[in-house]
Amino acid sequence: MPKYKNGQLVSITPKPKTRMYYIVSILGWLYFDVEQFKAGIEAQHVKSKVPKQLQILITKHCKAILHFADNYPTKSGKVSIAGKKLAQTLCNELKNFDSSFSALTSKKKVRKAIKELIYDLNAGVLWFLQQHDLIVNSIKVVTPLSSNPTLQELNEFLEKEAILLKGLDPIKKVLPHRQKNWQLRDFFKTETVAYQKIKGEARFMPFKKFCQHLNQFNQSIAPKSPVTISVKGYYNLKQAWKNGTFDRFV
Repeated sequence: MPKYKNGQLVSITPKPKTRMYYIVSILGWLYFDVEQFKAGIEAQHVKSKVPKQLQILITKHCKAILHFADNYPTKSGKVSIAGKKLAQTLCNELKNFDSSFSALTSKKKVRKAIKELIYDLNAGVLWFLQQHDLIVNSIKVVTPLSSNPTLQELNEFLEKEAILLKGLDPIKKVLPHRQKNWQLRDFFKTETVAYQKIKGEARFMPFKKFCQHLNQFNQSIAPKSPVTISVKGYYNLKQAWKNGTFDRFV
């Protein structure tokens, strides 16, 4: 409804949607996919009974999906660590089910119609997980950019956004509550890339050797404010590198 003040129409700027708003929306689609699967599998069961082993596997799988959807923390309105952990649990459940289902179908014949229902359900779960990951890691862009930027404008945009997201700008800080030691991370990235070129992509520099290189860096580059790292900190950086989240700002 339009609003007026002193007889003049007041323009209202709608509040931007939160990340949780979009997560709740895709949770609705997840429930819908489970309901569609339930109706389809029951119809197939009426035509010809679904094998008992498959019934047990499907029931367990659906319970896990619904447990995730029912327990996803939405009340606070903010994305939480608990929500991320639940999403990872659902991801593991999907992998485990696929493995168990493949093992079952290698021994027992399953009708094509039932397979298609299961594939559709898991495609819906996978879509949810992909969208959830995109939403959770989305960040508001601060630097203006034209609709058809030149290569130079795009490079400048990326440089400015990186400075803001890393919290290096003294005035503007996009994620002030999520500070990361970017000097350490940049050093880790340089050292790891160089090391893996020689030793292989799956290898990482031993912690003691990494510390030796870091001490050399401190002596030459940052003697007044040396960069430090713990065993756990080095482990966390390696894990982030392995699972592809190392370069994320969130």
